Amino acid sequence: MRRPKSPCHFQPPEPCHLPLKATARGKQTGRPKALTDEQVGVARRMRGSGESVATITKTLGISQLTFYRVLAD
Repeated sequence: MRRPKSPCHFQPPEPCHLPLKATARGKQTGRPKALTDEQVGVARRMRGSGESVATITKTLGISQLTFYRVLAD
């Protein structure tokens, strides 16, 4: 025999405005970028010169998924 479901007493937390305040102070929030702007330029030049994606990702130490995400931006 099943027990009846008990009412849920979970209340979602209030929205946190700390990231907005940190951004206003000039602080970076969230995960850091995988590549610097200089590294993105190197990746684009390497790809333009005909290097394989595997070679580029091994050289820069990133995954192929990250490489394609960077090129899409």
